Amino acid sequence: VPVSIGLNSVGLNRYAVLESQYGRQGYYRENKKFSTGFDINYFPNGQGKVRYFIGPSVEFGWFDYHDFGNVGNYPYTLVDKKMSANFQSLLLQNGFLFQPTANFNFSLLIGMGYTRTRYMHDDVLNTYPDDIYVENFHDFAFRAGMNVGYRF
Repeated sequence: VPVSIGLNSVGLNRYAVLESQYGRQGYYRENKKFSTGFDINYFPNGQGKVRYFIGPSVEFGWFDYHDFGNVGNYPYTLVDKKMSANFQSLLLQNGFLFQPTANFNFSLLIGMGYTRTRYMHDDVLNTYPDDIYVENFHDFAFRAGMNVGYRF
């Protein structure tokens, strides 16, 4: 099972202020906490040193973001709350697995599909105290990657 743990300040646009400036991309973003998933690869051409594969990929992940709001009348007070969000993705990916030796292998892959990102918003304007509401976004997902493996 692949596991990915986000490192601080590794993301798409660390200077963006509004969430919409990120392009709502849930995969490889700043303040990613954790993601995991699974892939099923089908090799239609059998065995060999170079093999083509295709199959579905499912991923789940969590990240933090900042929810901003202005409180009161002019001059406004800016409220910044750190909130959590999650995403679920389903992709169809394909690629090539290269196995130059019996123990060493690497693969190149690309995938396209769908992702749903779910933001938990706190009522930063304090209109309704302790009110949290959810906002869902449904977007196109794209992945490109390289995997390296060694069998002991």
